[in-house]
Amino acid sequence: MELAAQTLRPSDEAFSDDAFMTGIFSLVHVVLDMQPAEILDKLI
Repeated sequence: MELAAQTLRPSDEAFSDDAFMTGIFSLVHVVLDMQPAEILDKLI
């Protein structure tokens, strides 16, 4: 996600940072071996 964002908006570092976090959170449930709803419950 971060690399794609850098390609789309090379001068927008905040956009790249946001894309990186989006990519991380998109697979966090796999890493933690939990359902996405369970993770959201713990974050709120």
